Amino acid sequence: MGVYFFYKKNDTKRLFVSVMIALGLSILVFCELFYFDDLFSGAAQRFNTVFKYYTQVWLLFSIASAYALYDIIDKNTG
Repeated sequence: MGVYFFYKKNDTKRLFVSVMIALGLSILVFCELFYFDDLFSGAAQRFNTVFKYYTQVWLLFSIASAYALYDIIDKNTG
């Protein structure tokens, strides 16, 4: 439903940012439910998956929040 709203208003920038946020949240949920058992796991198997994927989530969230901050500032000045 939200994708349709962005598509109808032809606002592809906000759609892209929303997809980045949704992708980050889905990666977070994935890491909470599953983990990869690899060579470096050891006693704390889940933490290797968490550290690998949470870095990517922080990157997605930082880019999305930078655009959101720009959008908020742009709306207030314009």
